[in-house]
Amino acid sequence: MSIIYDEIRSQYDALARTQTLVDERIADIAALLSKGQGNLIFLGSGSSYTLACSAALMAQLRLGRPA
Repeated sequence: MSIIYDEIRSQYDALARTQTLVDERIADIAALLSKGQGNLIFLGSGSSYTLACSAALMAQLRLGRPA
């Protein structure tokens, strides 16, 4: 197959690995967010930009912090 096809297919594994890492460190993440210090920054380009905008809005609504 092509390099692009392989990259697209690998996204499922990358998302699963990301979820595993988040699950393993959820207590650390929650502790960091509960401090309420500083702004949250969400980055994205292309379709991930749309996801970053959605994540920023949810963070603002749920955490009451600038994002």
